[in-house]
Amino acid sequence: MAALAAEIRAFRGARLRDVWQGSGLPGDEKKPDEQRNADEQRAVYLAWRDGVLLLDAHPQRARLHWISDQWLEATTPSNTPFSGVLRKALRGAELVAVEQPNFDRVLHLQFEGRDEIGELQRHTLVIEIMERRSNIILLDSENTIIDAVKRLPPFLNRARTVLPHRPYEPPPGGRENPLEVENWHHRVLE
Repeated sequence: MAALAAEIRAFRGARLRDVWQGSGLPGDEKKPDEQRNADEQRAVYLAWRDGVLLLDAHPQRARLHWISDQWLEATTPSNTPFSGVLRKALRGAELVAVEQPNFDRVLHLQFEGRDEIGELQRHTLVIEIMERRSNIILLDSENTIIDAVKRLPPFLNRARTVLPHRPYEPPPGGRENPLEVENWHHRVLE
């Protein structure tokens, strides 16, 4: 994840050309309609001028990676409410920062762009790659959730709620950042 974060940092200052949702793998069109629709809800594509980044919050094959043109041709974009929100917030926005808190499997992509009336807007796209708990969450400048690929009300997840208009809480974990741990070699050898 840290290596990919470094690759994405090379795009700082670049404007996001387009955002859409679609099938996550070539061959998904052969699946039954309800399964294909569920998969399309989880795969998000971020297109810059020089590359396309696939964000997939699928429970078994969650991933984040650059894709080639042949993968891109195999996807069929779908219009979902989440893709509409992403498009409105991020299309044309500039990538200003990429963070990986505590070297966890979470990336924060921070964007700045102008809204319809020309006011500066800041958004953060949080990508959590954690098997069945994977999620893609869009936040506003106050870290309030705008929308998410997987909405999690309290009755589905007691540890944290992921719903629009709620404050964002990082996933539970409590891991220490390995770069900030003192005397790490004693901990490893003991």
